[in-house]
Amino acid sequence: MRSGASAPLALADTGYGIRAFARRQVGRLVGAGLFALVAFGIASLATWNVADPSFSHATDNIVSNAMGYVGAVFSDLAMQFFGLAAVAALVPAVVWGFLLFSARGVDRLPKRGLAWFGYAVLAAAIAGCVVPPKTWPLPTGLGGVFGDMVLKIPGFVVGGYPTGLIASVLAVLLAAPALWLFAYGSALIARQNGFAVLEQPAAPDPRDQDELLFDNDEDEGDEGILALGAITHWWLSLRAYLRRRAARRREHDDFEPEMEPRASAWRRAAERVESAEFAESRMSADGRARVEPEFFAAMVNDRSASLDPDDADVFDDDDDMDFAPEPVGQRSTALNAKVQPFRSDAATRVAAPAPRPVPGARVQREAQTSLIGSEQFEMPSLHFLSEPKNVVRDASLSKDALEQNARLLEGVLEDFGVKGEIIHVRPGPVVTLYELEPAPGIKSSRVIGLSDDIARSMSAIACRVAVVPGRNAIGIELPNAKRET
Repeated sequence: MRSGASAPLALADTGYGIRAFARRQVGRLVGAGLFALVAFGIASLATWNVADPSFSHATDNIVSNAMGYVGAVFSDLAMQFFGLAAVAALVPAVVWGFLLFSARGVDRLPKRGLAWFGYAVLAAAIAGCVVPPKTWPLPTGLGGVFGDMVLKIPGFVVGGYPTGLIASVLAVLLAAPALWLFAYGSALIARQNGFAVLEQPAAPDPRDQDELLFDNDEDEGDEGILALGAITHWWLSLRAYLRRRAARRREHDDFEPEMEPRASAWRRAAERVESAEFAESRMSADGRARVEPEFFAAMVNDRSASLDPDDADVFDDDDDMDFAPEPVGQRSTALNAKVQPFRSDAATRVAAPAPRPVPGARVQREAQTSLIGSEQFEMPSLHFLSEPKNVVRDASLSKDALEQNARLLEGVLEDFGVKGEIIHVRPGPVVTLYELEPAPGIKSSRVIGLSDDIARSMSAIACRVAVVPGRNAIGIELPNAKRET
């Protein structure tokens, strides 16, 4: 049995082949491993202690590094060779791990590895341009051994280790190549899909096309893989079809209107007629409507039973036998008919309400007679009312006393940070109302919250504070010293 070239080519395809899938999974594992190594390195460098035992420092001290003895050795070697630039040297590893974990791959590994190392060396040289503090425990500079090696080259020209302005200029000059090496070593520039590059097949020889297109299945040995691929394809196709069908069903259910029973059509028609009759009843005696003309015309339009196309089938089928079918043209004309807008100034169109019916003579004759004769009734004497008590007006409610209390209340409010003016004083038999016009920016809630403090400062039993409705004033009620009632 012969097979076409699609099967082996599908297996060897760079984007969807079995080998490409395996390479991507391995790449993800490698990326996760790089993330773990970077985390280990950062934790080791963060807890680096020069007194920890390592290859270059033999001691019996207890390891204080968070990563143990291995972390102490790693951090000691990194700090000795790269100095503070050891942290920057871990950044390309993070980028590599991200690219591998996202199945993008990293191509040109040898070249990018060399660029990574060159970037780390230049970063150490830049760190070495900074003068180390007196507490620096290593004999080298802040850039470690590699930083001192690079800085020895310009040291031959300037006659010593670069410091000051020369070191600053040298750091700026080294920054440009360091950034380029970082970008290239991190696979941020000049990159392709690493997996696709590794799997790109060589162009077949045209002379071998016949052998490629017509090859024996026995020589391929991929029957199981092909069967697995076919089953997977059928399963994915079936699942996609079921999802599309479910989505279309949901859209159909969302946009399909609910069927309205026939009884509701009668109910809606009755409601429209009642609304229109209610609007007609809202007429004044002179025949002018109290509703907007357009709104009244719209309600009159709704009263027509033929305006709603949904109400066309509310009649029984037996009733259709007594009537001739209406032409389609006339029916559409009736449906599109509009009542002219109502003109409120046309008094002849509006009938005045019927006058109240006058009681007839029989009603007056048979009505119940009055129990009290109008001729003999007399109003009760005023002596039945008691004389009012002689109320003595409180002397504390005089005009001068009220004015003094108003000034005192203004001072109390100002002590609490409330600026304003008492514009009215209204004495009453029980309480006196002081109307305060607050200054701009004073909140009413702030004054209302001071009711207890105002009562205490004014030596009153209680105090009631509220906003005067409809005015820019706050009412403060204080009880009078003597009640008049």
